[in-house]
Amino acid sequence: MSCLPALEVDYHLKFHKPLDYKSLGVKDIKQLVVEMVNKGMVLYFKGRESKEKYVISARMVEIRQKVFLKNEVEKLLNRYGGKIAFESFEDLYKDQFKSFDYDYYALTDLDHFCQVLKDILVVEVANPSGAKVIKAVEVANPSGAKVLKAAAMVKIYNLRKRKN
Repeated sequence: MSCLPALEVDYHLKFHKPLDYKSLGVKDIKQLVVEMVNKGMVLYFKGRESKEKYVISARMVEIRQKVFLKNEVEKLLNRYGGKIAFESFEDLYKDQFKSFDYDYYALTDLDHFCQVLKDILVVEVANPSGAKVIKAVEVANPSGAKVLKAAAMVKIYNLRKRKN
């Protein structure tokens, strides 16, 4: 994730040469980012706290949201019986893991978060109070009973050769 004005400097530091806009068919950094956004290569968003514009790789966002965030949210929902009050989600997440960083996952707010993870959760409105509730998506097991979707376990393998 990089702040838009820092992109040129970051490029120069990484590749030890200035960014050549003419060879890319653009006139400046803003036009380059717009082209990359249009092709789905990067996401362009404003930070929640600083209100600066950031650019982040679309693939990195997908990995962060679908692998890390999804797994943590599934664990949290399973821990609380598949139901969490909308307004207390951030506090429960912080108690279980760490403070929720919307910018890290390229999310704008809790509603956007729920929209991104709609395959594992739904937002419902409680009838008497009208308060929003985040609920886990229920799936049918082989016996036909409805159960919460199990949290996926992510295995990390060390692919380096072992020393004997």
